Amino acid sequence: MKKYSTDNVSYKTFRPHGRVEFSVVDENIIIYRAWGPFNSEFFSVLEAIEPDALIEVQSNVRSWGEVVVFEDSCMAVDNFFLEFSAYLKSMKARDLVPIASAYVFSNNIEGGLLMKDKYKKCYQDAGLVFSTFADEETALSWIKSCF
Repeated sequence: MKKYSTDNVSYKTFRPHGRVEFSVVDENIIIYRAWGPFNSEFFSVLEAIEPDALIEVQSNVRSWGEVVVFEDSCMAVDNFFLEFSAYLKSMKARDLVPIASAYVFSNNIEGGLLMKDKYKKCYQDAGLVFSTFADEETALSWIKSCF
């Protein structure tokens, strides 16, 4: 299983805050592990690895889903969500979006209650299927039901 990480990308001027690692499981599900807090510079490193990885995934399967699991914090500055909405719309225009996205906000994640609706709004603005869950197992089950 190939693993991708934003840690492997160099940045230009201002250090991005936040980290994501992701890998493909079951051929058509991508699991993202995310460590916040995040700032808007985060997208410069995500954009350097994610599109190519998704093109590779789509060369093997017609459709895929994603599960995003926050490991510590999901906190983000307001500009992050402006950038995230734009990023999702850009990925949708390139046909590089999943059939559905499941975000896991466990009870011990810093900022879960504050940030959940902000993430949801980004997906709504992009016209993408999105749901939140308290645990990874339920999120995976829901994603599998979307196929």
